Amino acid sequence: MSKLLDSFDQISQNSPQPIGFGRKAESIKKSPLLLIANVATDSDALLVSKSPIDAAILVDVTTKSQVAKLSKKLEGTLWGVMPKVPKGENFKGSDFQVFNSALTPVSVLKVEDQSSILKIDPEMEDSTLRIIEDIPIDCFMISLCENEDLRLTDLIQISRVRSVTGKWLLVHLKRFPGKTELEMLRDLGVNAIVIDLDNLDLKQLKSNYDLMLSLAESTSMKRNDKRNAKIPALGIPGGVAASSEPLTTPEELDDEDDGYY
Repeated sequence: MSKLLDSFDQISQNSPQPIGFGRKAESIKKSPLLLIANVATDSDALLVSKSPIDAAILVDVTTKSQVAKLSKKLEGTLWGVMPKVPKGENFKGSDFQVFNSALTPVSVLKVEDQSSILKIDPEMEDSTLRIIEDIPIDCFMISLCENEDLRLTDLIQISRVRSVTGKWLLVHLKRFPGKTELEMLRDLGVNAIVIDLDNLDLKQLKSNYDLMLSLAESTSMKRNDKRNAKIPALGIPGGVAASSEPLTTPEELDDEDDGYY
């Protein structure tokens, strides 16, 4: 399995607890979202190698020598490629490939031992979105880089895509979102944030990653309001759906059976 897909699986599941009376396993705080960076230069790769970023995308690569040079500087960070021209090449060490166009030939989508990500237009017609689940792709990425701030229309577009696919969903943003925005993206079923490294330094990257880790302790389930409880959305990796009705307790069911109201 691709390590990227394995990472998605890990953040979507709770850590299992040991059976019996022994000590509980120490839980490791994990963000419910992965942080992925676009890498275009040597300096980008060196910055990522020193940061806690989960994965890197080598963007607009054209040759295997270019990939080898950049990946060597990543020093163990999980990485994949976004070829300038999709050819379905097997770049040594690459864990995944990102295809930048829906016009990508189907013949290049499946590269041995690598997962595949397709960038899609979030404004595509509903009729196209409805068949998106059948495309032989592991993940989808949508780009929302036209505006600095995340807008309500952006959330609507994300929700439209998420409502028709159970595949892992990545969102490329122009700037790193704040905590409230991150919580909204998480609750919509986004699985990873993709960022560019322009004007970012190591201190900022670590701060952003810590903010994402804080999401592990930020959940609406902590509110004592059953009407606002959130349940896993079927078929959606990491997605949630709000319950529209108050939950009925077993005692209330017994009362109804006995004729008491």
